[in-house]
Amino acid sequence: VLTVTNITAATNFTLTISHGTNSLTSDTGVTVVPGVAAGWHILDDFQTYAVGSFDNAAPYWNNDYNGGVAVALITNATDPTTLLPTTKNMLDIPGDGGDGTVGLLELNSLDISPGQARTVFARVYVANDPASSPPTFTFGVTELALKSFEDIETDAGSMARLYSDPNGDLAVGAETTTNETENLFPCKLAYEQVYDLWIDVTNGGETITDTSTNVDVWFSIWLQREGDPNRFEVLSNYLTDQTGQKTFYGNFSTTISEFLVGTGGGTSTGGTLWLTDAYISKSGYNSTIPIPWTAWPASDIPQLATPTGFTYDTTTYPGFLNFTWTPGPGGSQGVGGALMSGPTLEGPWSVLLGPSTNGEGGFNDQEPLTNTTGNQFYFIWQ
Repeated sequence: VLTVTNITAATNFTLTISHGTNSLTSDTGVTVVPGVAAGWHILDDFQTYAVGSFDNAAPYWNNDYNGGVAVALITNATDPTTLLPTTKNMLDIPGDGGDGTVGLLELNSLDISPGQARTVFARVYVANDPASSPPTFTFGVTELALKSFEDIETDAGSMARLYSDPNGDLAVGAETTTNETENLFPCKLAYEQVYDLWIDVTNGGETITDTSTNVDVWFSIWLQREGDPNRFEVLSNYLTDQTGQKTFYGNFSTTISEFLVGTGGGTSTGGTLWLTDAYISKSGYNSTIPIPWTAWPASDIPQLATPTGFTYDTTTYPGFLNFTWTPGPGGSQGVGGALMSGPTLEGPWSVLLGPSTNGEGGFNDQEPLTNTTGNQFYFIWQ
């Protein structure tokens, strides 16, 4: 093993092995990413790839299992306000019109072994209007060798799933156990916005003896919109939907060994969601942002409209706080919302029940007046 440390600038290395008159040479380059927070390893930020086809980005990514249909594209993203062009590269994985597309990155020395906990981080940009291009987008970590998006629709692992919900809004959620049903956070992710997502993963390392049971791997998902001061927990302590059954490519492993990005079948011309800045924590969970968003200032991201008509009372339902609010703007992209609760104005925020219609074109939710731990604050994520 040859180890090189303390590299402070982009450097090319040539390794030559000679024996007598014979020699073998290999070249490799190392790129330094400045400004990474303590406690994080970079997986990929896609800045060293040329814009265009992502096929054969070897030796790192594999998106061609079984001679597969997967084609991932690196897209040169532009500032959504069109005022500040940027050269920030993002991974754009469009649907292929068939089984879907999946890209896999081997974790190698960053594997999550039994008994370990790690946080996986990625940044997602909503590049196209979800109303006209409904997404089925997934990223996370897995124990499996997979050949297409169909393979991650169940029995996949610790995945954040960004799908269209029943209202046609873009939501984030996950599958738990083996029910093949997405549990989606009850509010939208908005067009032209940037979101940071954390997946906290604990690998319990259970040895599977009964393939009808689930692997002892648990995960939680956290979300924060760029420009917002706090993150909040979307889903907590979900049991992975991976069952430990054999796959087409081999036996199940208790070691989580791959980072995965994929999208379902559909349009082949462009993806709704783009991904960049993929990181994994060095040890345990990590709630920090590994690297700041610099592609364009957060102040230049289009501002979301402020919900109107957010009121509450304690008389409609005695013993409860009754919250009422109006739909957001933008048709189906603004309908609904989720009531959030936290002990301080800085959070941490948790998701309360999703809204129900009040019969008058608005929404409401009731929370019992049983808080005995101090102050409680509420706001609408819409």
